[in-house]
Amino acid sequence: MKRIFLSVILSGCCLIGVAQNSAVTNAILYHRDGDLIKAKQEIDGASQHEKTKANAKTWYYKGLIYQDIAMNQKAEVKAAAPEALQTSYESYNKAVELEQSKGEYSKMSSVKLQEIWGLFINKGFAEYEASNYKQAISSFEIAQKIKPADTLAYINAIYAAEQIQEMNVIKNSVVKLNSLNYKSPILYYYQITIENEIEKSPEKALATVKKGLVDFPNNKTLLELQKNLYLQTGKDSEAAASIENLIKNNPNDINLLNQLAVLYGKTDTDKALHTYGKVLSIEPNDLIANFNTAVIYYNTGKEKHQKLGTLSVGAYQKEGKVLEAEIDDLFKRSLDHAQKALAKAEEPSDKQQLDVLIKELNKSVKK
Repeated sequence: MKRIFLSVILSGCCLIGVAQNSAVTNAILYHRDGDLIKAKQEIDGASQHEKTKANAKTWYYKGLIYQDIAMNQKAEVKAAAPEALQTSYESYNKAVELEQSKGEYSKMSSVKLQEIWGLFINKGFAEYEASNYKQAISSFEIAQKIKPADTLAYINAIYAAEQIQEMNVIKNSVVKLNSLNYKSPILYYYQITIENEIEKSPEKALATVKKGLVDFPNNKTLLELQKNLYLQTGKDSEAAASIENLIKNNPNDINLLNQLAVLYGKTDTDKALHTYGKVLSIEPNDLIANFNTAVIYYNTGKEKHQKLGTLSVGAYQKEGKVLEAEIDDLFKRSLDHAQKALAKAEEPSDKQQLDVLIKELNKSVKK
């Protein structure tokens, strides 16, 4: 009786092994018949059982079944495995790992991984469009692992990361793209942003922007970055030259003209007034141009007024009246621009400064 009992147990063990191997076969057959839910159930069991979980064949077919689930349009099929594409990727990788790229199923899995690269790219695009930026980054990062030498996934990971300020993702992608010798103005833009805003090294960023302008000499984005970095680092003459270069192609750009006028105003008020005049010929009510023009006229008038107070009687008789007329004209011009600026001002501090200036001018202007 004892022998019979043992043989039954051994027979049972043999049957369990056969059953698990048949689970892989069943999964394959269900997959061929298009019954993905049953195929999934069979392959899930096989991938967890001791007898079959170490077989590359099991994981290849699990990858294949889950890949098809991911691509299937039926709601009930998708609901059976919401993360099907991720599972497919992991399964193909497992097959490659088990056979170390030498066996049949490892080689077929490697081919399939190249196929699902495109699925992860498309998934990332869809997630980006739906504003699911973290998920998009994850999808693009898996695509990077599948094809580490392809630039598309790194570039799109940067775009998604920018939306949620994931600067480490941007930095890592920039480093990788540089290692791939990828060149584009947008890559330079992100590298410069990282160096300036994260590494706090504007001089390093300036060196990078100069390098970028060698590759892309007339790129507006890089020229703008260069201008901003010159302004940030107090390189006024270089900033002015950079802005003048930008204005050649954008002669009616009010922001550029105002920035240039501000720089001129530090050393040459005549050039500043001339440039503000260009702004006002385009937009007569521009706040910055009117405000700063009013200040220049007022300060010039004050300087002349101080000079007037130092004149001797003889000198006053010769030039005093002319100087008074000039002062009055300067204050009237200042008042006119200050009133226009006040009409456009929104910031309380701007309004306060203009109110003080206008009150002072009203006392000084001859009625």
